[in-house]
Amino acid sequence: MMKNVFIIIIILAFVLQYVSSYWSGIGLPTFNNSIAFQNNIHGCSESSATLTIKQLSLKIYSLLYWEDEYPCHIPFLSGVPEVECQALFDFKTDDTNTSESVRFQFQPVCMWWWIIVDSGNVDSISIFRPTWNVLIPETIYNFTKLHRLRIQTPYVKNSLPDSIWMLDSLEILAIEDTKISDPIPKIAWELMNLQKISIRANESLPWPLPSTFGNLKNLTSLRIQENPQFGWKFPNIFENMNKLESLMVMWNDFTWPLPNSLGKLEKAVSIHIERNKFTWTIPKSIWSLKLLVVLNLVKNSLSWEIPPEIANLSQLQVLLLDNNQLGGLIPEEIWSMPSLDVFHASHNNLSGQLPSNKIRLDNLYLSNNKLAWEVPFDMKNRERKYLNLSENSLVWEVPWYFQWREHSW
Repeated sequence: MMKNVFIIIIILAFVLQYVSSYWSGIGLPTFNNSIAFQNNIHGCSESSATLTIKQLSLKIYSLLYWEDEYPCHIPFLSGVPEVECQALFDFKTDDTNTSESVRFQFQPVCMWWWIIVDSGNVDSISIFRPTWNVLIPETIYNFTKLHRLRIQTPYVKNSLPDSIWMLDSLEILAIEDTKISDPIPKIAWELMNLQKISIRANESLPWPLPSTFGNLKNLTSLRIQENPQFGWKFPNIFENMNKLESLMVMWNDFTWPLPNSLGKLEKAVSIHIERNKFTWTIPKSIWSLKLLVVLNLVKNSLSWEIPPEIANLSQLQVLLLDNNQLGGLIPEEIWSMPSLDVFHASHNNLSGQLPSNKIRLDNLYLSNNKLAWEVPFDMKNRERKYLNLSENSLVWEVPWYFQWREHSW
């Protein structure tokens, strides 16, 4: 009897939706627009009227049946297939108020703040509350249309389940701020649709990345940052990553020379390899990256002379080489690079003189080197925004018309 009553209510809800649409068409008032605003946040594709009807129906359902079980078996109410709905409830936490912290009780799935639904399927899952002690279920493989997965909490209760690596549709993967101590399996890097990966601030995640990581041919962004267990030799994984545009390998503990395959990153726009312990020189092939705009090699142990071939980077705008062991002269070609605007190479062992009239950079930091000259360049016709030439062997008094501005990177 109660189920029949509920079916009648659903039918009335559809009628109400139709009437609401008609009202909207003739300019009469319709349902509250605040839910339409929530659609943009949570990825609900339904109209505000439909969402209002679903919310009311879910509340009526809970009152009729006096139970806490979510009606996953009614896709109209949940907004996703039953198997996906059930899998969402397999995520477990130890929060005292689980029904509010993990999910909106008796709200359409697309309105849960940690879920985005697209075209009737779960498209994105973001687990990023620092207080969550989360169990990620094996049933996560049921999200066959999942494109984005973000795990950012220090309290993942288990290792990542193997079923995660069955998500063939996954395009964006972020594993951040976790205490996961088991290595990521090799099968993970066979997800050929992955485009963006961020592995950041995982205090116990062990190294290394397997060589199969280099099979990710569709990768456009790779971030490996602040993982204290990541050290020793960085693998030669870039041979086939010719779509990679952004590379960040920062605040880890890598040593040895940089891999030769860096020069294979033909689409690279920015490369940030900062605060590691990379030694020796960098591969010559990097000077052929025609699209490179930012090159950041700050705070490593690189010991080489800047080669004239650096001028081949015709699109380069920012060059950061501070805190290494660079020596020798700064090549004259660097001053005529057409796009270069920021050049930092402080705290190295660079020597020689600067050209008297070729420097056009707005942002030049060359402090703490072994540069020596009498009259470096004329500054009367150009005001430079940022200049730091301190701790060198200058024989020159800075003229009064130069306006000093503090800046730090």
